[in-house]
Amino acid sequence: MPCSTIWGTKSIQQFRQVRGNYQCIIGFNECNLGSQANLSPTDAARIWNQEVGWLAKKGVVLVGPSVTTAPNGFQWMIDFFNACGNANGPHCGVSMINLHYYGTNVQDFISYMTKFYNKFHLPIMVTEFACTDFSGRVHPSPAQVRAFMAGVISWMESTSWITGYCAFGITDGSLWGVSENARMLSGPSTLNSLGRAYVEGTWV
Repeated sequence: MPCSTIWGTKSIQQFRQVRGNYQCIIGFNECNLGSQANLSPTDAARIWNQEVGWLAKKGVVLVGPSVTTAPNGFQWMIDFFNACGNANGPHCGVSMINLHYYGTNVQDFISYMTKFYNKFHLPIMVTEFACTDFSGRVHPSPAQVRAFMAGVISWMESTSWITGYCAFGITDGSLWGVSENARMLSGPSTLNSLGRAYVEGTWV
């Protein structure tokens, strides 16, 4: 199902022009990060109700705003749902939680996703994930990246409330600080070995 994204306040005008063409909308990008959508839970809820939430009553699938894996992301999501209320139906009309994950430990990934699911009892779409450590303390090797990807994908594929996922790294441009070993292209439109394993599901 093709989806349109309302990235943040900068994209509202463009979003208004295309939202009627889609049956799936993905919410604001990493609201708790200053360099991304940078929205407080209250502001995000207000914009959501004005621009997005009412589309649920028209049958549009709404994937909520995303947060980073920073510690304040979980509380941000709680505050967002509290602020937007039920004017557009339960959970503000949101059909799925939208999460990003950047880390190096498979069990930490599982625990993170499970924490959100146990709190909100909504399916989860993982719209970005990669094996990396933004603190710079850990530099995952290609083998570690591959093991992480194999582990988290195997878990997601076997977990009924994970509705979809998309790895970060399918680019030959900037990785925005993500480990170079998480890159999946060796050139324009050319998959490297990690990219082929991801596309084909051949992790063994």
